[in-house]
Amino acid sequence: MSDSKHTVKAIAAGMLIIGLAIGLSCSKSPESKPSTPPESKSSTPPASVETLFAVQVDNFDFTLSQMDQFLAGVSPIPMGLQMVVRMQLAGVLGSPELAGLNMGGKFRAFGVLLPDDSGSTEPASRTLIAGLLPFSDYTKLVAQNPKFSKPDGNGISELTVSLGMPGMPTDPNVAPSGPVILITKLDDAYALITSKGQYDKVVRYKKLFSASKSKGDARYPGVVTESGYPISIYGDVQTASKAFGPLVTEKINEFKATFEQMGAAGQMPGQSAMMDQKMVSGAMNMYAALLETIMKEVKSFTLGVKPSPDVLFIKETVSAVPGTETAQMLVADAAANKENELMGYLKDGSAMNFAMKMNKPFWEKLTVMSMDLVGTMAGQNVSADDIAKMKALMNDAMDSMGGSLAGALSVDGDGKSLFDIDYIVAVKDQAKFNKMLDDSFELLKTTSILDLYKGLGIETDYTMTRNTENYKGVSIDSAKLVMKPTDPNSPIGQMIDTMYGGGFDYRWGIVDGLCTIAIGGDVDSSVHELIDLVKAGGPKEICSEVKDALKMLPDAGKADIFVTYNYVRLLNMIGKMMPGMGMGGAGMTMPQINVPSKSNINIAGKIGNGNLVVDIAVPKQHLAELVTAFMMLQQQMQKQESVIRTKTTMATLESAVKRFRLDTGRYPTEEEGLTALIEPPANAEKEKWNGPYIDGSFMPKDAWNNDFVYKLDPAGDKFTIISYGSDGKEGGDDLNKDLLSTD
Repeated sequence: MSDSKHTVKAIAAGMLIIGLAIGLSCSKSPESKPSTPPESKSSTPPASVETLFAVQVDNFDFTLSQMDQFLAGVSPIPMGLQMVVRMQLAGVLGSPELAGLNMGGKFRAFGVLLPDDSGSTEPASRTLIAGLLPFSDYTKLVAQNPKFSKPDGNGISELTVSLGMPGMPTDPNVAPSGPVILITKLDDAYALITSKGQYDKVVRYKKLFSASKSKGDARYPGVVTESGYPISIYGDVQTASKAFGPLVTEKINEFKATFEQMGAAGQMPGQSAMMDQKMVSGAMNMYAALLETIMKEVKSFTLGVKPSPDVLFIKETVSAVPGTETAQMLVADAAANKENELMGYLKDGSAMNFAMKMNKPFWEKLTVMSMDLVGTMAGQNVSADDIAKMKALMNDAMDSMGGSLAGALSVDGDGKSLFDIDYIVAVKDQAKFNKMLDDSFELLKTTSILDLYKGLGIETDYTMTRNTENYKGVSIDSAKLVMKPTDPNSPIGQMIDTMYGGGFDYRWGIVDGLCTIAIGGDVDSSVHELIDLVKAGGPKEICSEVKDALKMLPDAGKADIFVTYNYVRLLNMIGKMMPGMGMGGAGMTMPQINVPSKSNINIAGKIGNGNLVVDIAVPKQHLAELVTAFMMLQQQMQKQESVIRTKTTMATLESAVKRFRLDTGRYPTEEEGLTALIEPPANAEKEKWNGPYIDGSFMPKDAWNNDFVYKLDPAGDKFTIISYGSDGKEGGDDLNKDLLSTD
């Protein structure tokens, strides 16, 4: 639970920073009109059967081979995915050659709710989860496979799954039998396969399937395909909510009650005086409210995956229930087909680039929903009047802005802050914009807002200064946000200090209808560079990394939301946070990752007709860079662990040497060395040697399997235990550096 508290506080502080940024970045868009959602073909299950989820892989063997091409040289698994899947299928079916199975067909899996004709109120009793295997010859697949039982009166055969792989030796001491599965011929194309415990449901489903009047792919549950994507996943949120929503809500309420009881009794793991238990309970209420909104207002989601040798393409579609606030929020902008004119301000080398065209229906509804969730979390800490003021200010912001923004987040290399953000926002009404900012900062200083963050263990302070500087005729304003933990010695306080302790500086100035904004890092230089760029007529071309993204996602320039993520660069920011968050382990720090990165994960989101469609392109190059970074990170962490392990062993030996002296009145001589700790010296009886002084009969070595060196000063009253590091030689740097017990 301590981690969840950390998360709540980090999110809250992050929301505050981003909230100040959004105060400078919301925009009003032209009138909206519906747009056509992306093409996807869906199917209807047999009558009275409701789909929970469905998974489909077209042209199974070829699609797996495409995944193998994408993963070649990147995956840590030496065997290809196609081979692994074939071996798993062979193990399940008991047929190494997969006789009768159509490996070029569509493989499907699904979960459905059967009609409630049993009188049971438990949704699990009506849930059938099964797979559909395409076959070329059912007789070869089942009837001629001796591992299957003969079909019973319902045409269902049984198979006991072998725990070993075909052709592989088995352990004679382990029973070869595993779970029992059922298989039955569903139609002329598919065999249904599932667990033995679902026998009655299979019988019912087969009857409903046979009675269905649907033809072709429409007979099978869920989405048949996300057009052009061979791997499709579909989830019907409304069906799942109706069936399992009450149970989920009941469990959440039980958890909340238990949590509150433990908090009141001071029994919460990691409980800190910094944390206001009411605020944590409020955060749980917020998450519950968010889940409730999803269950009520999200109709379905679809995920499509398309592998290619160099890029993995993913398309995610979230559809809202018609008539709901979410559906009203996901309305297309009339300017949706225009390029974002600020894309040129995105930068190479950024950890994240972002560009948005914010339509008014979307941002108005999102603002209301977000502020309502904040009110739920805050409870009585923030008044309804202040929540209403927040909503009004966000609307004022949208009315004062133009239709787009663009910016870049970079890891701050000079150590002033974890990151810096530079971005540009189109401004339509400068006077209204400035008033909105003044009102926003006044609201942020109200008692209820300060108490909101104090309840999370964060002391906040805001200052804003107008006309801080005049740069080339442009008036630059400034602000400072400082966040300090109420308990700086607690783990949570140390985390906050690491992430936000230095505070964040803001600079902004408006020139030629564009607001140039710099947050964190060297804000003065950054805002000057942005002003110079705007005065020069803007960037002459789009940066190379964004060009690469537009090659992968050609319509990304017209997207409502466009983002590039570079996780290799983000690792450096995480490295700065880790020690303060207590995540590095005792004595360990997060190493800096110096892996060159020239590619990004690219994301483009489009809003319209009650749908949010997100296209993602994952370049193989970036995956390779990320794997290299993690391997380097793992190696460096292992090296650190070796140093820590060696120091721990040295401390044990040092303690043993001191106990040797308590018994004998002296330290071991250099000639006797550390061996005197486990073997008595020549005059041990006279000296009252009472060893061995370490456990075991062998002298421990350092982490690199080298012997420790023992040194005694000429006076005989000081000693040093030495490890010569990974190379076992005196001197050296980094891991070859000598480790001394006296350090």
